[in-house]
Amino acid sequence: MLRFVFVVFLLCSMAGCNSGERGAGDTQLTADQAWDALTTWPNPPGRSENETELEYFLRIVELSAQRRRERGFEFWSRFPDDPRRYSWLLLAVAIPPTYPTDIETWVRLAADPRMASIADVDNDAIVDWDTRYEGLRSQFLASTNVDAEAKRFLKAAELREAVTRLHQRRQSGQEFNVDAVLDAYEAFFAEYGEPFRELDRDAYSRLISSLWNDVVLDLSGAFAWDTRSFSRYLDRIEATGNRRLSLPLPRPGSPGETLPSLVDTLRLSMDRNGELPLMMRQSTPEHRESLDEIEKLWERLPRRPISLSVSYEGQVAQHHAFQVYARKLRDYGVLLWQNQLVSSEKVLAKWLHDTLYAPPTYAVDFVGGLHHRVRVDPADLVRDGRAIKVWKKNFELLIGQIRSADIDSDLLWLQEAIVFEKVLVTAPYSWRSYRDKSEVYDALSEVERLFTEYSDVEKTVYWANKIVRDPDSLGLSIDELEGFVSRLYERSPSQLSQPKSVLESLIAVRKVPFELKGTTIDNEPFDLTSYRGKIVLLEHWSTSCAACIADMPRLKRISERFARDGFEVVSIVYDWERNRRRVLRIKDELSLDWTTVIGDEQYEEISNKYGFKGFPQYMLLRRDGTLFASTAEIGDIDNLENMLPELLRLGNGQVALWKVTTQ
Repeated sequence: MLRFVFVVFLLCSMAGCNSGERGAGDTQLTADQAWDALTTWPNPPGRSENETELEYFLRIVELSAQRRRERGFEFWSRFPDDPRRYSWLLLAVAIPPTYPTDIETWVRLAADPRMASIADVDNDAIVDWDTRYEGLRSQFLASTNVDAEAKRFLKAAELREAVTRLHQRRQSGQEFNVDAVLDAYEAFFAEYGEPFRELDRDAYSRLISSLWNDVVLDLSGAFAWDTRSFSRYLDRIEATGNRRLSLPLPRPGSPGETLPSLVDTLRLSMDRNGELPLMMRQSTPEHRESLDEIEKLWERLPRRPISLSVSYEGQVAQHHAFQVYARKLRDYGVLLWQNQLVSSEKVLAKWLHDTLYAPPTYAVDFVGGLHHRVRVDPADLVRDGRAIKVWKKNFELLIGQIRSADIDSDLLWLQEAIVFEKVLVTAPYSWRSYRDKSEVYDALSEVERLFTEYSDVEKTVYWANKIVRDPDSLGLSIDELEGFVSRLYERSPSQLSQPKSVLESLIAVRKVPFELKGTTIDNEPFDLTSYRGKIVLLEHWSTSCAACIADMPRLKRISERFARDGFEVVSIVYDWERNRRRVLRIKDELSLDWTTVIGDEQYEEISNKYGFKGFPQYMLLRRDGTLFASTAEIGDIDNLENMLPELLRLGNGQVALWKVTTQ
């Protein structure tokens, strides 16, 4: 959706170019320069002497949202024929500013969970935006340059902003109209009662479910509903005919069986208990008032955001919401812990678990990082090393306190979170940014702790296998990798033999050409040996994999770019017999012209041999058919564009398997 308009911006963003603080309306700027000035902020205001890390972060978040809107107005008026202005409008609505009358007071209150009140909002600024936005919205919805998914996303983002404003008015004691917001949600569910097409099904389901959570959780505190009035609203929603909300849901893993619809699930809960569902009762002001002071503080920790769109703009907005959530979650918890406002080490461990699974990026350039992160490995972002060191120090104190406490529960779940953060975030960043392996070795030790202290064979094997399959991200040589696997194997050869076998097989399997024979979906015989002499990407997928389908347009573009150089894509679909109609619709809607092989009967053999589970999976083969890189080494599908020129130039791609990158 609208991806073509981002090409110039993405190239500029990744190169780190900027145009200072010249405005988008500067008459000397070209459209590309104005767009760059709009979507980056190379010189934001510095942190003041008395600001905390979180206060400064939230100030930049608010100022950047206001700045995005103001500069976008200039871009819109100066470049009426540039379709990027529609992308700007989506982002301006999906990432709304708060418009506080006094930003310093607002930041101070927003950064401290102990503060129950909120700062006043500048209603004049909101009215000014609404007035100017009305005409832009009409042009957006009428434009033939905007697809149906983008128009749906805009309306969904409007609903989300309406909920935010409603809460602001309620909390500040101003009048607010809940019924108008409820009516708007009902109208949206009626207008978008089903997905646009087959490829839209997964994105549509997530969108409707996310908005329904707004109704049930975010808005329930303002409803003052009883069971009768809520039941009437459920009747209204069911009458919209929205397929996601009113039709039975398929039971996962049980073809032909169904679960109650989302509406009926809530009805059944009320019928059983004679009151509103528990999750709604826990969202009311009355429930929060019944909590003790410590519980009230922890209730103010933010809830993880849910995406409204899988589009580029949707990903940027989701990353923005997630970063605000992650920073608040982490810094709120540290503040409560440092002020001894945590009721127990068990509660502290639960918070630490949550923040480890939701690590902030600490990007130095927050605004540019929003766009950069969508297309680039997060380990490649330029990060605030000082903030990371502060967190590392706090983490060491936190985990020491938790491990030394007498907690009446197994902390395996916390150890798994520690391994997740170390292996996927801290260690890769330390290695890529500073060529420092101390965090890498620490990550390996935490994996070993899963077995030595918690006797969890399954998780130990899982993480060991993950490291074995992607040693590049940690800068591990073959010798280091073999040493790590050998230490695990020596502790219990019978239980921990799998990582050793995986390592041996992955090294050995790369020396043997990939063999694949079968039948294509066009009922033609297929033999991969006919592709010898070409660089081949094997795409393993199924129709239930939304990420696989989302990658296909980019893969098609890459395939067309390098086709003359001897690059081919071969697709292997593993649910042809069950979903052949959907396979054909996907192929037709995306105009895919490469060969698709039926892999239903070969999944177990291939996945066991090459050590992968789930989709998407990619295998990049040399001209002789041997494996050059797998999914973990390729990373984002766009990285193929960086790998292919070297591979094609070297003929048979004789590049070291686990090479050290010095860029």
